[in-house]
Amino acid sequence: MFYPATINRIIDGDTVIARLDLGLGIDITQNIRLVGIDAPELHTDEGKAARAWLCDRILYRPVLLDINSKNSHDKYGRLLAVILVDELNLNEDMIRLGYAVEYNGGQRAVTPAPAQTATMPLPDSESD
Repeated sequence: MFYPATINRIIDGDTVIARLDLGLGIDITQNIRLVGIDAPELHTDEGKAARAWLCDRILYRPVLLDINSKNSHDKYGRLLAVILVDELNLNEDMIRLGYAVEYNGGQRAVTPAPAQTATMPLPDSESD
C-alpha cells in the first residue's frame, strides 16, 4: 500500500522518522526502516555521507511510502518501506550510488578487514 508522508527526521542512512497520512484526517508518526538496504553505521564517514544524502533529498519533504502489509515491521518494530520521491525508488538509488548495500534481513554484507600480519621476534642466535 502507498501512504503519503513527510519525513521529519533522518536517523541514519537507512532509518527515518515520518508523519504518515492515513486518510480521513488521521496522521501518525512512525520510525521507518528503508527495506532492502543497509547503510554504513553513522559513526563512519560513509555513514555520515549516506545520512547527508538522504537529508538533501527528503528531509521535511513529501514522499510516498510503499509498505508491504504482510512484512510491515522489522525486529525492532520499525515500519519497513520503500521511499518514493517523484516516482523514483530512493532505496534503489542509495544502492546504485553506493550509499548502501542490498540487505534482506540476513547477515549484513561485510567488507573484510585487511589482513594483519603478526610480528614475532626472531630467536636470538646468541642465546642458544
